[in-house]
Amino acid sequence: AAARVGRNRRGSSERLSFERLLSGGADRMEVVVTFLAVLELFKLGEIEIVQEGTFGEILIVPCVAGV
Repeated sequence: AAARVGRNRRGSSERLSFERLLSGGADRMEVVVTFLAVLELFKLGEIEIVQEGTFGEILIVPCVAGV
């Protein structure tokens, strides 16, 4: 799911919260797998992860091509 979100919205400035990505009652395994996918997309430079504040909402932002 996270890989599709990151790749489909590439170049978009739309932010997606991690919580919204997991909406629909995800179980523990889905949360772990999605979190690992988000970390991998970050590592590959496909997305940025933004969190304003210590316990703030985690936002996933697609990277703009060429940046």
